[in-house]
Amino acid sequence: MFKNILYIITLSIFLGCGGTSQHEPREIKTLYFKGSATNGIDYQCGERQGVSKTSNERQGSITCVYAPIKLYLGSLYLGEVTNITNEQSIYPQMLIPSFDGDFNNPELLKLTILLQSLNDNQNSNHINISQETKDKITLTTLDGLTINQLNQEIEKMGFTPIPEEEARLT
Repeated sequence: MFKNILYIITLSIFLGCGGTSQHEPREIKTLYFKGSATNGIDYQCGERQGVSKTSNERQGSITCVYAPIKLYLGSLYLGEVTNITNEQSIYPQMLIPSFDGDFNNPELLKLTILLQSLNDNQNSNHINISQETKDKITLTTLDGLTINQLNQEIEKMGFTPIPEEEARLT
């Protein structure tokens, strides 16, 4: 009998104190997509969805409460960030699981080529990808594509691919 009472008390303590509470503060975190600041990236984090935009004169602003943040261009999945802090910068290499510090990583180059090729902004300070541009994207993943195949897909969308030598993070 005493064991059962002790078990119930212990269980009540753990259930009452553990886990996340609905009453915890929901701090909104603002993050910035950089490595060229990019407006127009679709994101989803918890129940929140949005599009990266200019906020307080900073391009690439993303507003979330909870991680992970999943990033897309229309239906094209770019990757996700699993840990977030307020005022954090998100760089393209953070979306590449195989990134090992090599900025010539083919997966990173594909993402950089895509973002820079779809830029409809003549301003070199940031990239802007409009909804009209995203509507032309037929890809759902970059996995399995070579850089040449990606370039062909970009041309099919009606854009000119940025040469690999020019596709660098800024």
